[in-house]
Amino acid sequence: MPPSGLFPGDSAVVRCVGLDMKNVNLFKDGREVKGDRSHQIIRTDTKVELIISPVSENDLGAYSCVSNGNYQHNQKTMWRKWWRRRISLTTSSYYIPDQGSVTLTCSVEGYPNPQWLRRSSDSDTHLEKLKENTDAIRVSRGGVYSCRGSDEFIVTEESDKVPIWETGLPLKMPSEAYSGETVIVRCEGPVQTHLYFYKDGVIVKNDTNHWFKRTSETTVELRIHVSASDQGSYSCGINGGTLYTGHQFLRIYTGWIRSVKLTTENHFIPNQGTVRLKCEIQGVYKYEWIRRSSAQNSTLEILKEDTPTVTVSRGGVYSCSGKVRLYRLTAESERVTIWETVLNRAVVQPDPAWTEVFSGESLSLRCDVKDEGGSEWSYVWWKSGVILPTATREYTLSSVSVSDSGGYSCRATRETFQSTMWSQESRIQVLSKAVPVLSVSPLWLSPGASVSLKCDVTAPSAGWRFHWYRAVPLPSGSYSYELLPGLTSGTAHGSFTVHSLSSTAGFVCRASRGSPEVYTEYSPPQFVWSADAPGSRVSPIVHPNSSQHLTFDPVSVSCGSSDEDWRVQMFSLTTHSLNQCPSHTGEKQECSFSTDEETRVVFWCESGRGEMTDAVNISIHNSVILLIPAQPVPEGRSVSLTCKVRQSDDFSSVRFYKDEQFIQEETSRIYNISSVSKSDEGLYRCGIHRSSNQVLTSPESWLSVSSSEARSSSVLVLVLVGFGFTVFLIVLLILLLVLWRYRKNKDQCVMRSQETNQTPAGDHVTTASPNQEVTYSQIEFRERRERGREADVMFSSVIAQSAADVDVMYAQISHYRKGKERSEGNVFCLLLAPSTLKPSDTCVEETVYSEVKRPVRLTGAPDSVGL
Repeated sequence: MPPSGLFPGDSAVVRCVGLDMKNVNLFKDGREVKGDRSHQIIRTDTKVELIISPVSENDLGAYSCVSNGNYQHNQKTMWRKWWRRRISLTTSSYYIPDQGSVTLTCSVEGYPNPQWLRRSSDSDTHLEKLKENTDAIRVSRGGVYSCRGSDEFIVTEESDKVPIWETGLPLKMPSEAYSGETVIVRCEGPVQTHLYFYKDGVIVKNDTNHWFKRTSETTVELRIHVSASDQGSYSCGINGGTLYTGHQFLRIYTGWIRSVKLTTENHFIPNQGTVRLKCEIQGVYKYEWIRRSSAQNSTLEILKEDTPTVTVSRGGVYSCSGKVRLYRLTAESERVTIWETVLNRAVVQPDPAWTEVFSGESLSLRCDVKDEGGSEWSYVWWKSGVILPTATREYTLSSVSVSDSGGYSCRATRETFQSTMWSQESRIQVLSKAVPVLSVSPLWLSPGASVSLKCDVTAPSAGWRFHWYRAVPLPSGSYSYELLPGLTSGTAHGSFTVHSLSSTAGFVCRASRGSPEVYTEYSPPQFVWSADAPGSRVSPIVHPNSSQHLTFDPVSVSCGSSDEDWRVQMFSLTTHSLNQCPSHTGEKQECSFSTDEETRVVFWCESGRGEMTDAVNISIHNSVILLIPAQPVPEGRSVSLTCKVRQSDDFSSVRFYKDEQFIQEETSRIYNISSVSKSDEGLYRCGIHRSSNQVLTSPESWLSVSSSEARSSSVLVLVLVGFGFTVFLIVLLILLLVLWRYRKNKDQCVMRSQETNQTPAGDHVTTASPNQEVTYSQIEFRERRERGREADVMFSSVIAQSAADVDVMYAQISHYRKGKERSEGNVFCLLLAPSTLKPSDTCVEETVYSEVKRPVRLTGAPDSVGL
């Protein structure tokens, strides 16, 4: 054990020595000492050592050696002083002159011959124990020096560490450079020594413009991509700054950059092939080629080649520069990425699988790669020669426009600069927003007919849902579109049938697909027309009234109504589209036009209230036409069909045909039907036979015959409605007049009744008791002969509730027939009287009056009243 007391920070050795120490253990204060981090036990055949480093207060106490449980008698106590040991280290200089040395002096209390230690840097944990054991030594190597006291049982703590700097390390670099060039600063030091570079006394750190490269066991290079901020004083140090070289100044010039151009014949190395790179620089004597393992990696690999062209077989990021002078290079060229091609194939898969899409729709493109290695890929997308800004497997085109059209390709890359070949180009065409085409069949309705609608969307046709609408006229002249009932979500097929149509109607369709749902435009409206719908009160009127007209001849169509809400609509069967009427004149919204081209047009009338009338079919032709009524002809009317030619030259005869069957030959060009019937309906045409044996044939047109019953019934309904309304007004007027006269004469009648109980005519009225029900049983229009004419007679019954409420009313109504003199009128006499009285027998024709009289109870005469 230590022969004397320990100081704080000291380390101690406790040793047991003997011939056989296999069963000997060290005990402290009666307890066996166990090894741990600060207590190391070393056991041999002849000794057992306990090394305590450093000694703490818990280590103080009585130690003994115990063999097989028996204590030895040489028990010793370890104790410690409370003050620290005095240790100091001084140096004659911190810098070692070139080929010189410095003197270090160490003082350790209690140890005149200290132990010397050297480290290569402050952070180095490896201790080099020098051979010298005197209090002063001379050193010629740089490093971090310290000293301590040491003997057989005690090792003191270390002195402060003193760095000694070694000067004269070789530093090689240029003295000037231009901004944009590359400068090499080279430092040589001891074998495998970590070297540091300093600029203006501050360590240079690795970044994109400053990077380090060890070129040998003793040499490290600092490469600087020079800018104005790199001007300054440079030096080199060992192991974090323990040794410095002499300082050298680097001056930077700006304003001129040497042109450096790097080209490649291909960015992709064929499988087991090579790619050639070429560097073009003027005024250099050597070339330097650089390879990086990634675009962001600052670790450089300098290739051995120094020629202007190189051939490479590895993928990577390549650049080049030229050597202007020793340690000075031109600016680095633009970096070129070279990929090694692998056999994995890339394929572009559209989702949905559409190659044609419409503006506003969305589409995803997916790059599929058959991966045998199982590693993750990054993706590159290309469109019409431009790299797209995405590296994901899926490229989404949201709400596309026409500018998104083009060919799309992809390839996949790995971090090891492996790449697939470009996929085959997948062409995507973006069309303007789709406009469906609606077709209807049939165009002309028979009552209660079904109509087939077909909605076509130009390719691609997959994935659509179809929506069906009715076109409803608006006051503005345009249409609103109302979904057909029960079709809120549309249909999966582009066809639909509308049942039980009997009048003119317009239809529209559109389609939708995708998620979110994108709609096409509305189709242009298409129409089905009725020619003789029942109950139509407005219909188009054609002047001249013919379905066929010659070119250049004026034609006018009107709605036959003074209501300005009606307008003429015009649809071309040649272009299958609505046409703007060339002119609108007058209150009837008449449409007048003429044309120099053959065409077929349908006219009908529309109101701003959403109504549509029957339609007429008009055709325009160049040479020969058949003048045939455009509107249906009522049964029983006479009809004349005229064959008209533009030039009235000689002709021998005119033949008329119905439903392709010859019916008659005329020389007057006119075919007459004296009383038309339903059997006369059909397709008619005529043929003019000239004297030159030339035949001119007109087009066919349909002769439509309307049922007289249908017309009569509709007229009768209108007449009855009008008559009933007129009678209602007359009766209402009479009742109001009677009520007025009743109120006016009420008091006068009562006074006259009190004066007498008998009228001048001698008629009597017998009153009933207050509770007696009185029945007025008849209203008679008596048969009178007025100037040789018979009056009409009408009868009715009336019941009153009580005598108190009974009024006797007289009314005479004279009715005269329209257009006749007064003497030819019918006179109606109306008498309202109690059932006990007889109707009046007289009626004066010239008098139109009404009088109201009521029975009044008289005093002393309870059963009768005189009026």
